[in-house]
Amino acid sequence: MVATCGGAFFGVAPLVGGIALVVWLAVFLLTRYASVASLASAVSLPVASIALGQPWPVIVFAVVASVAVIALHRANIRRLLSGTENRFALRRRRSGPVRT
Repeated sequence: MVATCGGAFFGVAPLVGGIALVVWLAVFLLTRYASVASLASAVSLPVASIALGQPWPVIVFAVVASVAVIALHRANIRRLLSGTENRFALRRRRSGPVRT
């Protein structure tokens, strides 16, 4: 859903879509949670649309898309709050003894 919204915004308002992509990447690299990055980028859609003075149909689309992403991520939000959400490991940890 998040990728679909992002792709739609690259067609409707490319700068807003680009900002959402940068937000997703930054939040993912900081937290290593794809769900947190998705939620942050979803929230950035209406914020960026308003800040950039986009026409009202784009702002409405951004708000609806943001609400839809948040609604569809309810299970992820519950897992984040309970501390059971999966976190990506950016580096593979070595198992076994370290060889020198």
